[in-house]
Amino acid sequence: MAVEFYHNFLSEYFVTENSITVSKALNCEQAFNAIIDSNTVHPIDWAFLDYSLPAFDDQNLYSGSDVAQLVRKYHPNCKIVMITGHTGQAIQN
Repeated sequence: MAVEFYHNFLSEYFVTENSITVSKALNCEQAFNAIIDSNTVHPIDWAFLDYSLPAFDDQNLYSGSDVAQLVRKYHPNCKIVMITGHTGQAIQN
């Protein structure tokens, strides 16, 4: 649900600006493929990454933090926004 929110928001907000392409990945494997594929087509300017992305063991990507490092390697000028959907209970004294 959060992925759809960001996708819709960015697509609608920038519709009057320069045309943009919004890609989405639901796990580290999809993110890996999007990063590698876009490297030869167009640069990634912004990356919104959830820390809790499901892992891609084959490429040693275990979280959004690992994906951020991959983004930085292939797209050094990309601005990265790290988000998380942490739902832990607050500690009460």
